[in-house]
Parts: sequence; C-alpha cells; structure tokens
Amino acid sequence: MANDTFSQFNEQFEKGVFGPMRNFFATATDHAEKIAGIQVEAAKAYTDISFKNAREILEIRDAEALKTYVGKQPEVAKEFGERVKADAEKVTAANQDFVEKAQKVTQDGVASVQKAAEEGVEKAQKTAGAK
Repeated sequence: MANDTFSQFNEQFEKGVFGPMRNFFATATDHAEKIAGIQVEAAKAYTDISFKNAREILEIRDAEALKTYVGKQPEVAKEFGERVKADAEKVTAANQDFVEKAQKVTQDGVASVQKAAEEGVEKAQKTAGAK
C-alpha cells in the first residue's frame, strides 16, 4: 500500500511539476540558443561591414579617392541600418515565438495538474467509499 501511494505521488509529481518544468526549461534553452545565434550572426555581419569600410579607407591615396569614399558612406550607413533593422525583427520574432511556446507549456502544465488533482480526488473518493 505504501509503495503504491509513493509511486502514485511520484507519478503525479512528475506530471504536475517535473514534466512541465522540464518542458519550460527546454523551451527557454531553445530560445536562448536561437538568440545567441542571431547575436553571433549579427556580430559577424557588423564586423564584416566595418572591416570592409576600414579597408576602403586604407585605399585612399588622393583627393578623388577620398571624395569617392566619403560619397559611399551613406550607402554604408544604409546597409548597416538595414542590417540592424533585420536583426531586430529576428529577435522580435524569436521572442514572440518563445512567448507563444512558453504559454503553451504553461497551459499544458496547468491542465496536467488539474487532471492529476481530479484523478487524486476520484481515487480518494473511491478509497473512502470502499471503507
């Protein structure tokens, strides 16, 4: 009898606490990995843009080359700005996805706890009725 009660408790604890907690942490870990990937990709892109621009400075040898370089700076700024905007959109989408998945995990966890509680009440009523 004690083993059955202990097994039942463990099963309910797994369904009501550990399972949902594991699901939430898996969702959070996936989200963190996705955000880190976006950040690494963005850092590489920003670095590439910056070094490309720096190398162009090294090629300036006369006034005409300087004029050409300065004339390209609005394009560089536009490219950089577009990249920042695209990265911000990726982060926003990743965050929205995380919120949706976290809500689903939470709802599933609450439903699991409710079901386990109902089953516990039914078993308690059956046990009380049998005595």
